[in-house]
Amino acid sequence: MAVQSLDDTKVDNEQQEIVLIKQEVTQWETNYSFLLEDKEATQAELEITQEKLVALQADYDKCQNKFHTLNKNNTVKVIHIVLNSPLRHSR
Repeated sequence: MAVQSLDDTKVDNEQQEIVLIKQEVTQWETNYSFLLEDKEATQAELEITQEKLVALQADYDKCQNKFHTLNKNNTVKVIHIVLNSPLRHSR
């Protein structure tokens, strides 16, 4: 049975440590890749949501403008009706 020298044991320990470090680096790289993919997917979803929000805001603004126009028209009609009411003239 051959006896390993201290230098050989040290080299073996260093090689084992290098293997462990490489495995850990690989695990970190894999985790980073998954996180990067998740970030990109989330960013794409956010952009879609922002586009929907912009479209909703445009629809809201359009409806608000229509509401204000109709409200003005109805106010004018009511004023016209009140001013031309027979009850108003009969006093």
